[in-house]
Amino acid sequence: MKTCLFISFLMISQIYAIDTWPRFRGLNGQGKSSSTLPKKLTKSNLKWSFALSGGGSSSPVVWGNKVFIQSANKNKSVTLYCIDSQSGKELWSHELNTGQYHTHKFNNQAASTPSLTENEVIVTWYDAAKQQGMLGVFDHSGKRLWEKMVGPFKGKHRCPGFTFKSNKTS
Repeated sequence: MKTCLFISFLMISQIYAIDTWPRFRGLNGQGKSSSTLPKKLTKSNLKWSFALSGGGSSSPVVWGNKVFIQSANKNKSVTLYCIDSQSGKELWSHELNTGQYHTHKFNNQAASTPSLTENEVIVTWYDAAKQQGMLGVFDHSGKRLWEKMVGPFKGKHRCPGFTFKSNKTS
């Protein structure tokens, strides 16, 4: 079943004037905007909604007329979406392989928020098959520019019978 994500700060008609929200919590990580939001979201003040392929705790980011967000899929991958901020239509998407690994009960594979520059979409994810953290960069039109393994990852959430590979010795 598809999960609907209501990107409230984008779907409200007054909000689409914001053209840059390049990272988690917006410009400089302050979580502030000069836009005025309604006290309650209703169908009458939503501009659009978009159905994701799965759940996610990634925050949406915005550059110009494009919204970027990730969702976790049941097939153990993450999808990076680019959505037109005016129409709510998908412009492009890419599936990033994560494999199966344990996550905290309040988290999932699509936890990281993309970051943006004027020309690039930067994403991170964990690839369980490679046991590596991954860093990837796409351009705003969806072309994959590069991908790099950034190293083993050791999470702070402990699960019986499950460990992450670590390059630390102790």
